Amino acid sequence: MNGTKAGGDNMADSDHIGDDADGGSSMEPSGDSREPGGSSGEPGGDSVVTGGSSMEPGGDSVVTGDSSREPGDNSDVSGNDVDGMVVRLGGIAFDLEKQIKYKDLVNLEADELGILRNAIFAKHGYIFKTAKYSEYFSAFDWYEPALEDVGSRLTKDDKSGIALIQKVERFYEKSIKLSDDEKNMVGSWHLGAGVGAGYSDMYRFYEDGTYKYNISQMVMDERNLTHGGKWFVLDGYLYLRLEREGVLVGGELADAEHPGSATEKEIIDAEYMIRPLGTFKAVELKLELDSDMIEKDYYLGVVIGGMDFYKLSPDPEEFTRDLLDI
Repeated sequence: MNGTKAGGDNMADSDHIGDDADGGSSMEPSGDSREPGGSSGEPGGDSVVTGGSSMEPGGDSVVTGDSSREPGDNSDVSGNDVDGMVVRLGGIAFDLEKQIKYKDLVNLEADELGILRNAIFAKHGYIFKTAKYSEYFSAFDWYEPALEDVGSRLTKDDKSGIALIQKVERFYEKSIKLSDDEKNMVGSWHLGAGVGAGYSDMYRFYEDGTYKYNISQMVMDERNLTHGGKWFVLDGYLYLRLEREGVLVGGELADAEHPGSATEKEIIDAEYMIRPLGTFKAVELKLELDSDMIEKDYYLGVVIGGMDFYKLSPDPEEFTRDLLDI
């Protein structure tokens, strides 16, 4: 289930999300040109999570940058100058000569994402037509404007980075356009083809780009029960931005008495609470279509993070019996 492949080299000079740049360069966005694409591979590098559907996916992907820093502050955390083609956004120094990682993007604001996307074009000497970016990048010693079209100079990592940033920019859009792979993912996905005494792990993906996840109802000794936020699919990976989580607070651990329990212990007398995350968490899960599962029981099957999930319904709200909200 690879992401839609469309060129990423027509997105330079865009000011705000969805805005057209002035001038007539082929590098400019126009309406549907925001359809993301990029090279295949494994964007995000070492933050890829390949485990199952644990309630704490992507622990190493938590972004802890200081987002109070001003965009364009070209110094590291200690205040020393950073050498090379670097822009600092949200407290993170982005080396434009290295692959951009998803975990570094999830806490950036919309304008910071636009700066970072355009920085990829700036490093190749793109001549910006909007004063905002022309003035911004002129402050960097490495920026040497010389070309009106740098599409032929974009590397595989450049195109992958542009596509990834475009997808994250979508988090801030009121109306989004899903790729074909994303349209296929909209609905309720269950860990297992059938539902017995209770639900197993469940993903619900919505067409507005939000998702909800519930841990198995048979696991009764966990405190982290749900999480939710934004999602997208790109180049064979499912990307999640965890924005809130549902947890059990208080109570105590006791011997499990519920007949459907899959654990020896259960938490009793606890209160379920939904709490927003002050710092969003980034999760990347390998996504692959399993043709064998499509034939079995007529369910559409997909492997998410190495675990077999079945599509119970194209409606994410159809199977919500006794599910905790998030």
